Amino acid sequence: FGTLRRSWKSFDEKKLGYLGKDQFLALCHEIAYTGDAGKLFKMLRPAKERQVLYLEDLGPQGVAEVRRARTQNPKNPPRNHSKPGSHTRAPPANTAQEQSQ
Repeated sequence: FGTLRRSWKSFDEKKLGYLGKDQFLALCHEIAYTGDAGKLFKMLRPAKERQVLYLEDLGPQGVAEVRRARTQNPKNPPRNHSKPGSHTRAPPANTAQEQSQ
């Protein structure tokens, strides 16, 4: 993919700005990730109540990529993830499958 941002863009095909657990697990399988993708998803979430991942959840490089993208497209306001549920775009409601996991 070349960069974290390019790989994220290819994963976030619907351009929602986040990945749900099912989508994340499918993508890990697609790229032949050999570790426990479910455990990785849980480790990357900053708040266990949150059911989605954002690019900036992927560490300092993810944060830098988000900042760079926002300076290139000022129409995207910054999100505040300091409190669970404080994102500006609501993720989809949990599916029955996600709730059982």
